[in-house]
Amino acid sequence: GNRMNVGTFRGDAQAFKLNSLLKLSDVKSVDGKTSLLHFIVQEVVRAENAQARKSPTAQSPAPGRQDMQDDLKQIGTQVILGINAELENVRKADGQDFDTLKNSVFKLVTGLQSLEKSLAALRDTAPSSREKGEEEEEEEEDVFLDVMTKFMSRSVSSVERVKQEYDTVLVAVKKLNVYFDGDAKKDDATAFQIFHIVSQFIVMLERACADTFGKKK
Repeated sequence: GNRMNVGTFRGDAQAFKLNSLLKLSDVKSVDGKTSLLHFIVQEVVRAENAQARKSPTAQSPAPGRQDMQDDLKQIGTQVILGINAELENVRKADGQDFDTLKNSVFKLVTGLQSLEKSLAALRDTAPSSREKGEEEEEEEEDVFLDVMTKFMSRSVSSVERVKQEYDTVLVAVKKLNVYFDGDAKKDDATAFQIFHIVSQFIVMLERACADTFGKKK
């Protein structure tokens, strides 16, 4: 792109937006079938095959040795398909419902705050029970307060940790969007679409490998 646009404001690009990866299969050759993504797959496999031949333990394929050629081709395709394994967590993130995640964290925080207020109100009413001489009820309330206070003590730290991790993830995802897309103004839900873009590209890459070299047996 820089070479084609030399001398223009488009000719000095330092990177590309991540969603541009999804357009690689739209650019077709004259046959209307082979896409730019197919070409990239072929070039990556060719480069990996060349690297494999340079290995000290590699054997030069003899003329007519189709099995050796197939082995070299498999080395290249394994490198490409290995991207799927490396980005497994990205595909898992794509399967998450952001709204559900956000609401769950919100409910945890607000629910704990509501419980804390209820316990505080219960402590305030405890003396009046003792004044009425309701000893049995007083003991039950004391046990309940003791159990719930311990629960609150454990829960506060856990919920705070969940909230902090959620905020940390959100900040990291927004930084990814700035780095790959240059957009710092995306809302929280839109920011997580970056995982969907990568997940879609992995599917496209696997399909291009299958089209070029046949489905993996």
